Amino acid sequence: MTIATNSLHSTKAALHTITTCTAVLTISTAPCHALRGPVVELASPDAHWLLADFQIAPTRWAGLRCRVIVELLSGFFRVICGLKANSLVSPDENLNKAGFHRHGRRTSEWGLLKSEWWRRG
Repeated sequence: MTIATNSLHSTKAALHTITTCTAVLTISTAPCHALRGPVVELASPDAHWLLADFQIAPTRWAGLRCRVIVELLSGFFRVICGLKANSLVSPDENLNKAGFHRHGRRTSEWGLLKSEWWRRG
């Protein structure tokens, strides 16, 4: 399930409709800190968070490849959807503040994609 929203109110409403889902993919132009409140309110003490996102690889050539791909994707979604984001923002700090801890991480596509399993409690 994908949530695309520009406001915190819409995000809260959308999150209320998916409280019974096992995993949620969140795509939002709202700042990460704006999502933390509704997630904390709805998440159970033993909640799981599955995160799949783009990242820039730390090595020179793989990092260059990642930057080119992310810029192309950002440009496409900027034109098609009016995306205003201009950088990748990691939700790690906000998930930690909400009581989640990373239990697993995998990368693929030369470091372009990351998948993480976070658990609360």
